[in-house]
Amino acid sequence: MTVDLLTPKFKENVQTVSAGLKNLVAAGVLKSAENSLKLTHHFTSVNDKYKCGLYARELFIPKGSVIIGKIHKQHHLNIVLKGKISVVTETGKKYFEAPCIFDALPGSQKVGYAEEDTIWVNIHLTEHLGEDMLEAIEAEVIAHSYEALENQAQMTLELD
Repeated sequence: MTVDLLTPKFKENVQTVSAGLKNLVAAGVLKSAENSLKLTHHFTSVNDKYKCGLYARELFIPKGSVIIGKIHKQHHLNIVLKGKISVVTETGKKYFEAPCIFDALPGSQKVGYAEEDTIWVNIHLTEHLGEDMLEAIEAEVIAHSYEALENQAQMTLELD
């Protein structure tokens, strides 16, 4: 099951917000939070039975930051370890306050506003583990665009 994020309205809104923020940063109206975000990677070892392990991506988001998450290919867990954050998804606006854990379906993307300093963690199953495998992990769990996600879904349907 995949979240129907490919509805033109949500897709268009996320792309518009992303482009608008980039333009405001380029014009000097807004300061990019990219340098103040702290990303930490965590890994388990490979489980021999299932031939994969867990990858946790922990992100520190400073209060007042607007963040646009990546488009996730897989069903995965989200954990808000610290803070409060307002999030807009394909299902509407939600408010998360630590501690909380929730899942997200394949195709999900989130736009968030940190009400407080927030620590957010995504947890994915992956065949690739270790800092030296981050590019392979990202290729496995992240779609770089809605079009790439659509193409992957179409190829999966054709193979079935």
